Amino acid sequence: AAFFGAVARGNPVVDSFETELRRALGSLRRLRGAGEAKPSQHDLHRQGANTLFNIWIQYKPRLPEWYYNEQLVKVGDALVEIKEYELALLQCYERYLHQFISGNLDDVMGDVHLFKSTFFPNGFRDKNVSRTFHVLEARNICIYQIVFSTDRNLQNPESLQTCLNVLTSFQLIMQEALPQENLCWLIYNGTIHIYTICRQLMMRGQSAKVLEYLLWASVCLESSIPLLSVHYLTWRATLYTAVSQCYFDCQAGIHGEIFARRGLIKIDELKQLENPSSLENTETQKIFREAILKMSVMIFKRAVYESRRKSKLPGRETKVNPKVNPRKAVTVS
Repeated sequence: AAFFGAVARGNPVVDSFETELRRALGSLRRLRGAGEAKPSQHDLHRQGANTLFNIWIQYKPRLPEWYYNEQLVKVGDALVEIKEYELALLQCYERYLHQFISGNLDDVMGDVHLFKSTFFPNGFRDKNVSRTFHVLEARNICIYQIVFSTDRNLQNPESLQTCLNVLTSFQLIMQEALPQENLCWLIYNGTIHIYTICRQLMMRGQSAKVLEYLLWASVCLESSIPLLSVHYLTWRATLYTAVSQCYFDCQAGIHGEIFARRGLIKIDELKQLENPSSLENTETQKIFREAILKMSVMIFKRAVYESRRKSKLPGRETKVNPKVNPRKAVTVS
């Protein structure tokens, strides 16, 4: 491509590459919009996947690495939009990440030092850091969606374990991104993804296994200075509520109430930091009122929970995930 000048529109190699990508994506979009899959559509889908594969192989040696990687992510995001999660994962995000490692990507996700040295060898000031973090999160989303689409009730133990591995991966990604204020968007998105997955698992009786991840998401939101504004308070209160509900599901109502009261304290702290003039704003007042109401409901729920528990015959309570120390968790300041 460099032979024909700048890597931009008008360059024949770039124009040909982008045209072929648009055609492949257009074909896949039409198949997605066609509704119920038929045998002929399966063949067309496979053909579209093969076309995409061939485009990447054909053009990789003809394009600058930075532009090629940029397009991998762009196409991956477009595939996620049309719910082509497997194609996005295999043909785009993992292809992008394999520039750092040729082996199994999961082998890197369990060790923080290996994770940093593999994906961020030049530290976090590299110009591609944001893109790499985005791809790591997007990969997790695709893995979860693929598992959930094939085993919606998560009856297979392997499906459940994969979801937990995805949550652990989000933890690792957010742990490394948290000190970088310019990556606060990634922390925010990460909390949304963790919450979404945890809620699905809670509905399937797995609250004890997801408690630590919801706690992590809550603390991350509190630890990111740009996310401490009133603008994000509604979301913070939603996370606090999920943590409290998790404790109730685990038959640990006392800890659910303690965490809700902790949430009230955090909300009050934010209110004290707000400019008096902004507190006069009707919308701001509404945000604080709704957040306080959410916490109050969880505190009231504890009273209802206790009255019901005492009315039943005594029995053994479900244990909270042994990894989580509820007393320690709720006293985080």
